[in-house]
Amino acid sequence: MHRKNGAGIFHRHARTSILPANKQSEARTPERRCIVSGEILPRDALIRFVVSPEGQLVFDVAEKLPGRGLWVRADAASLRQAIAKNSFARAARQKIELPEQLLEDVARQLAQRCIDLLGLARKSGAVAFGRAKVETQIKQGRTLLLICATEAGKDGKQTLHRLARALNPAVQSIDWLHSSELGLAFGAENVIHASVTQGRLADQILNAAMRLSAFRGEIHP
Repeated sequence: MHRKNGAGIFHRHARTSILPANKQSEARTPERRCIVSGEILPRDALIRFVVSPEGQLVFDVAEKLPGRGLWVRADAASLRQAIAKNSFARAARQKIELPEQLLEDVARQLAQRCIDLLGLARKSGAVAFGRAKVETQIKQGRTLLLICATEAGKDGKQTLHRLARALNPAVQSIDWLHSSELGLAFGAENVIHASVTQGRLADQILNAAMRLSAFRGEIHP
């Protein structure tokens, strides 16, 4: 899967992991069936819903709520189809009450998930932000995930990306989070560049960001 943008350089191949090879087998992503298309897909490419005891559909952004999971491909078109085709009720074999603003709520929670994970990385000392600090981490070979805000300049993104990949070809990059979202995560204003150095957190952030990007319609096959 590739994300198109002006620079044409920020991308992630499907099911790529930042984790070392010996850790990837431990964290290998299981597969689930999309209730709309019937496809068997990696869980990272899907979003999970459950039905509450009151019969209400609940988006399980952290995938921790009890109950049978109802999985939908992580994009707005698939979710619209699930609503139009009554896929949730069919899969659960019961009547389900859907939130009025389901698509908007899912998009909001996906963005918040990215913010929360980035905030966790900041608290654990696994992230740096600001152009100078990010460039230092890249040169030290510590960067595993490079983040550039959508507001970042094309030349700046290209420079950091090329430097990071030259020192570590396994570095992954994302550039579809807004500066305001990065600012909320880091408690700062005008955050344009960030670098994540801890493998498991970097993998979690990347997977969350991929879901958000696919849902926002910014991922193209």
